[in-house]
Amino acid sequence: DEQYAEKKKQKESELCQQLISQCKDKQLIYEKGLELQKRQSAPQNVDVLPTLSISDIDRKVVRVPIIQGHTGNTYVQLCEQPTNGITYFRCLLNTFDLPNELKPYLPLFVNILTK
Repeated sequence: DEQYAEKKKQKESELCQQLISQCKDKQLIYEKGLELQKRQSAPQNVDVLPTLSISDIDRKVVRVPIIQGHTGNTYVQLCEQPTNGITYFRCLLNTFDLPNELKPYLPLFVNILTK
């Protein structure tokens, strides 16, 4: 529809006019709007933002236990992390022995693997 944007704008305008006509205390709403605009445009106090200093960082590196093993002929490493049940997977795939006629399909394979 070529006039979609214009029709949408017209409907929004009509809805606004309808809501405004039903409103009882227009002056209070106007004043609250001005107050909100003033607060939103005021510069923020950056002193209340959290800050981090060197002393906040622990000098001791936290070691994460890594489980090493094999799945078939493949060497694997696993490490548990607090990710709320989300599994992250990283791998290296040796394509040296992959036939040349299959190599154009590697991007498709990678795309499917990550879905």
